[in-house]
Amino acid sequence: MTAGLCHRWTYFLRTLPNIPNLLEALECAINEVLIPALTDQQVTGDKHALLALPVCIGGLVLPNPAESSPLEYKASITATGPLVQRIVTQEHQPPDQADMLAAKQQAKSKKNQLQKEEARNG
Repeated sequence: MTAGLCHRWTYFLRTLPNIPNLLEALECAINEVLIPALTDQQVTGDKHALLALPVCIGGLVLPNPAESSPLEYKASITATGPLVQRIVTQEHQPPDQADMLAAKQQAKSKKNQLQKEEARNG
């Protein structure tokens, strides 16, 4: 799941705005079928938030797609901002690599910060 399906979902999360309501059925399947099959128990919101964290912070990488959708979309907008700006202004040169790297790092840093806060609060 974490090596295949989650990456497919992440593509949709990053490219389609305002889809959390469309992901509720998927979230229900993860929460009511997959997690109980793995843990042998029902998991509530706080415990599920901990399971959604990366392995390096103690989670199992079982995200809530409906909850992470807005964050992933904003991260995508931030990371692709320099390229989008070039396209809008019809510049024929690609964006500076340093600008692209800085935008990607900013998005990744924000995501990591939120995950660490979730780990502390959970």
